[in-house]
Amino acid sequence: MKKYIYDNREKIFNWVVLIIYLAITGIAVMSHEAYENEAQSFLIVRDLSIPQILSQLRYEGHSFLWYMVLVPFIKLGLPIAYQNFISWAFGIATVILILKKFNVSKLLKIIIIFSSGLLYFYTAIARTYAMIPLLLVLIALIYEKRDQHPYIYAILLALLANTHLIMVPTATMLAIFYWGKKLVTRNINMKKRDFCLSLLIFIIGLTLFGIIIGLSMSNMELVNDNMNIEGISNYQGFYKKIDTTLHTYADFLWGKVSSPDYIFTLLILALIFCLIGIIDDVEQGLIFWAQLLFCIIIHSFFWIIISERVMVIIYTLMFWILNSTNKENKGLFSSANSKVTLPTLALIIIVGLSTLPTYKIIKEDVIGNFSTGKSFASYIEKNIDEGATILCTFNTQHQPIIGYLPKDKYKFYLVGPEREGTYVTWNKNWNATVTDQQLLKAINKQLEKHKETYVLSTKSFEYYKYDGLVTKRLLSVEDVGLLYSRYNFVEAFNLYKVEKTT
Repeated sequence: MKKYIYDNREKIFNWVVLIIYLAITGIAVMSHEAYENEAQSFLIVRDLSIPQILSQLRYEGHSFLWYMVLVPFIKLGLPIAYQNFISWAFGIATVILILKKFNVSKLLKIIIIFSSGLLYFYTAIARTYAMIPLLLVLIALIYEKRDQHPYIYAILLALLANTHLIMVPTATMLAIFYWGKKLVTRNINMKKRDFCLSLLIFIIGLTLFGIIIGLSMSNMELVNDNMNIEGISNYQGFYKKIDTTLHTYADFLWGKVSSPDYIFTLLILALIFCLIGIIDDVEQGLIFWAQLLFCIIIHSFFWIIISERVMVIIYTLMFWILNSTNKENKGLFSSANSKVTLPTLALIIIVGLSTLPTYKIIKEDVIGNFSTGKSFASYIEKNIDEGATILCTFNTQHQPIIGYLPKDKYKFYLVGPEREGTYVTWNKNWNATVTDQQLLKAINKQLEKHKETYVLSTKSFEYYKYDGLVTKRLLSVEDVGLLYSRYNFVEAFNLYKVEKTT
């Protein structure tokens, strides 16, 4: 028995780790309720044709890639409750490849596999970020064999660039260090046809995403609303915004609105390790820092920070370490190579900061509601007649409710933009303020056709006094137990029935 265990220790280790991983993530995936960003992509794919989806991307700021991954499943009727099984599949594939294909130590594999992204943020939450770790692992696997497989390498880089804007620096730097270096050194050790066509594949992939981003910059009003460049008139103003972003990174990693000062100190220490670590591997170090600085600049001046984007630090560090160790086919912390590198220490610090709070988030998601959408949808389907119109006094956050309801069973009227809809179109009307007069007009219009109507509001609508109308609260956010987590958007709904006085 001992001999069998010893002879099969690698297989046993892999199976034990995989089973534990499947158990933890499976519980999280099956307990998670989709929130507005997850429901947005689901509704776009469910309710639009492929040409319409591509047209809608100019308001999304995302590539077509995630939507095309969703298309075959959702068009065949996959409900939103199972959408995150797709992101879970990406996580499982990543873990299997790390366990079977990389000659690094068991300790390092455990650190990577049980990090916050693969545990929860890129598995339980069904968003485009789910593809990032898998693509980085695939690129790391082929990295030393790029010359033998230039087309596969080009396709993987193009796909990586199309996961999300934040991954464009990594994909571009990898392309520069491959095709650019060959051009500069004039060492094109492959057929010129293969060189040119593989480079063209990457350029086309990057260009397609660039077109979407360009269209989004001119059509997506949400971009303008999140611009954060005011108040920068000197060096101090610039530094303050960067400092605020780094503190927010520390908060997200720690899982709280305000993290202790030592958490920020540890994050800075990890980044110092990464800076010094460039000495040992300049190419990989520059790729990591191009990625990190791009994210910091984007989050400081142009876009909101969310947890999924912060966790990318872990996986670009993972990519650096896997590539550096794979070059010599030696494992960190193993008998083949006992050297502990600075990037590895940085990874341990950052994973240590973020993983334990992630288990708390998983626990909260299991026992409570990450989103109120599922609970409100269930109530509506049980208590409101099919075909009813529900008025929304807010222009976002209603998507989870609609996503959990059967298609076309109910109508949702957005009072601000003055239109029916399911997903949000982030144009100039997306954040239109709903006035009392607009709401009253919409209510009266519905009551001309029906004896009652319904209102979803973030306000305490029962305190509104409209002559000739009676309001009754049917369901509130307190009734369903929404968890006000550091990581979820506040979907604090109240559902009301409105009737005319008799």
